[in-house]
Amino acid sequence: MKHQHHETITLPETVAHLADQPLCRIVAVWGMLSGQYLNRRRLVETFGMSPRKASYILRYVTRSPCIQCDTWIYTVPHSHRQELRVRVRTVSAPRPLPVTDAVKMPPGDRRSIWAQLLQRPWSELQF
Repeated sequence: MKHQHHETITLPETVAHLADQPLCRIVAVWGMLSGQYLNRRRLVETFGMSPRKASYILRYVTRSPCIQCDTWIYTVPHSHRQELRVRVRTVSAPRPLPVTDAVKMPPGDRRSIWAQLLQRPWSELQF
């Protein structure tokens, strides 16, 4: 699977069918199915991505509104380095964007609004 900047990422067989999904969603589903916590090292070894990209993906996973997860900072005993660990509980479908009725403005109205914006102070604008 090729992603941005010509980086090749290897997908495990359990999530190969999700190749058209965003990478953070693929990683979250893989973490949920494997039942193990996610950390940077595990993502680098499993998906073959760079450590920096693995860190970015972990942050996306923790901040996504569609992914429910538990996070904690683990201190490695001998080196005293800290790492982020994430356990994915659920991955839901993304919510569709709300549909709103767009109001088309005639070109003359747009010109008058731009003229007001360019020439008058904010206190005098009329919308």
